[in-house]
Amino acid sequence: MSRTNPYKRKIRYAKKTAFFYCEGRSEKAFLRHIKSIYNRNSGVAVTIDQNGGGNPDDIVGTTIKIVSGRSDDYSCVIFDSDKILETTIRKDAKSKNILLIENNPCLEAFLMSILEDKNFSFESSSWYKREFEKKYISKSKRGDKRSYEKIFPKKLLNKKRKEIGILDKIIGIMEGKI
Repeated sequence: MSRTNPYKRKIRYAKKTAFFYCEGRSEKAFLRHIKSIYNRNSGVAVTIDQNGGGNPDDIVGTTIKIVSGRSDDYSCVIFDSDKILETTIRKDAKSKNILLIENNPCLEAFLMSILEDKNFSFESSSWYKREFEKKYISKSKRGDKRSYEKIFPKKLLNKKRKEIGILDKIIGIMEGKI
């Protein structure tokens, strides 16, 4: 006779862990949306944290400090590349096995490249932010995961991940395939 309750669910443990550190609430909301689609039953425990803005040096530097106290299988930092990241910080991140994911020049440009099939000539970050807010999600709703659910369905993300390397990396980590 078994002493355990056959109806009791067994505790599931993640085989791998991934830590995403991003620039702000918009990035966090978008990552949470991707996590809700691709992370279910993947065996990867994903943690997403945000910095609250700032320049790339501060964001990556903070990530290096945080990762030093963690033991994740994957560590990623997502930031806008509208300002140049210092080379020494880039080397430090590489030595700690932190994957640097740079939105060129900003998150809104990355999101618009998923939504629209046309190639944009390089514009300023403020132009992309203004256009994205005008066409898709207003500034007040950018931190809400539900706003991204409406305009980034799984079918679109699956199609675009073949074309956009950054998107494929993020989804691959959440699925446990990288």
